[in-house]
Amino acid sequence: MPNRTDIRDAIETLVTGLTTTGANVSTSRVNPHESLPSITIVSGEEEVFEIESGFYVRRYQVEIESRASGSSLDDTLDLIDSEVFAVLEASKLSDNAMDTRWMFNTAPELSGEGDTPIGLMIMTYEVMYEID
Repeated sequence: MPNRTDIRDAIETLVTGLTTTGANVSTSRVNPHESLPSITIVSGEEEVFEIESGFYVRRYQVEIESRASGSSLDDTLDLIDSEVFAVLEASKLSDNAMDTRWMFNTAPELSGEGDTPIGLMIMTYEVMYEID
């Protein structure tokens, strides 16, 4: 039976080595983002549903945050988004206890602080898994 850590770690393995971000991938919210572009995988919302007596399903949202800087900021974030989508869609992470419903939401942001603007794209993916 998977748990949130297993799911984040599996996604980290899948997105490490993408053309745009390479090895700049982390599962920690405490990440200095020294090397851009980068990806951070963190937990989002989670809901628990009782399907029948003693049988529960969790709907877990995983947030994949991509960061980039430079003159082609939007293009770089869009490219990361498409690379992440392609690799996750191809894998589906499914097993008997887990069902993935990949792309749920995408939300771009821009930080104008500092010398170089940094763009952030939060891609939210949804995973459903069983718990006993």
